[in-house]
Amino acid sequence: IDLDLIRALGEEGDDGLIRRIEASGLAERRYRGDRVLLVLPALVREVFSETFTHRDPAAASALHRRVAQWYAEQPGRDAQLIALEHAVAGHDWVLAHRIWAVSGSWISLWELDRCRFALAAIPEDVMMRYPGMHVARFVMDALARDNDTDARNATVRTFFEASSREVDADQDRLPLAGLLYVGTGHLMGLRLNGDPEAAAEFANQIEPRIAELTTTGHGLHDRFGTFYLQRAITQTMLDRDENAIRFYHRAWECRTGSRAEYVPAAVAANLAMTYALRGQARQAELWLSRFQSYELSGTWAEYLVSVPARIATGLMRV
Repeated sequence: IDLDLIRALGEEGDDGLIRRIEASGLAERRYRGDRVLLVLPALVREVFSETFTHRDPAAASALHRRVAQWYAEQPGRDAQLIALEHAVAGHDWVLAHRIWAVSGSWISLWELDRCRFALAAIPEDVMMRYPGMHVARFVMDALARDNDTDARNATVRTFFEASSREVDADQDRLPLAGLLYVGTGHLMGLRLNGDPEAAAEFANQIEPRIAELTTTGHGLHDRFGTFYLQRAITQTMLDRDENAIRFYHRAWECRTGSRAEYVPAAVAANLAMTYALRGQARQAELWLSRFQSYELSGTWAEYLVSVPARIATGLMRV
C-alpha cells in the first residue's frame, strides 16, 4: 500500500492510520524509488478485502473507486494497471473505459493475464456500452491462447471478427477510442482475407469520422499510431510505397505520446524494410537503429514486430 495513497484516503490528518497499520505488526516498510510502501502478506490482504466486501459491499465499492481514481492520476504502467483493476472492482465503468482507452495497449503488452482477468470481470451488459473494450476482451483471450508459430493469425482473425461485428452494428455510435481500435481490427481483417484494396477503402471511409471526433488532449497516441501503421502496411501490400511511407511517418509522429513500445518499434521496423526494398541503404540503416532502441523481449509483440526488421537486415546483406 502506497503511503501517499493512505494519506489521500485517510481521515486522520497526522498519519494516524499509517501508525495504526504499522503497529499491527503485519506490515513491512519497503521502498520503490522515492515511494514508500507498506507491504502486507498476500493472505492477510485477501482476508481483509473479502471480509470488508462481505460486511459492507457498498463501502468496499466506494473505496475501490477512490483507490482507482488515485492510481489513475499517478504515472507509470503499474499504477494504470492497478487503477484499472480497482475501477472494475468498484464498478466504475466510465473510469475503467477511460484507463483502457488510453493505456490498454501499453499495460497489456507487459501484463496480458492481469488485463485479461480485469476485462473478464466486466459484465456483458456493460461491455455492450464500450465496443472497443468489448473487442479487446476477445483479443486478450485469443492472445493468451495463441503463439508465434502462425504469426498470431488466430489473434488477428479474432480481432477482425469481433471488430467487424461492431462495425456492422453501427460504426457511427463508436467513440473515438472505439472507432480507432475497432476500425484498425476491421481493416487488418480485410487484408488478411486477401483484399487490401477494400482495407484501404475502409480506412479512407472512416478517416473523416476520426477527424471529426478528434479533440486536443485525447491521449490516444497508441491507438492513432496503430491505425496509421496498419494503413501504411496496407499501402505496402498494394505496392504504393510513397503512400506507405507517408502513413508510416504519421504513425511515427504519434510516438511522442505513445507508451506502447511495440507501436513505434513496428513503425521503425517497417520503414527499415520499405527503404531496404527500395535500395535506400542509409535510410534503412537509420530506421533499423531506431527499431533496435526498443526493448520488447518477452512480450507477445516481440516476434511480430521483429519480422520486417529481419527482412531489412537480410536485404542489406545480399
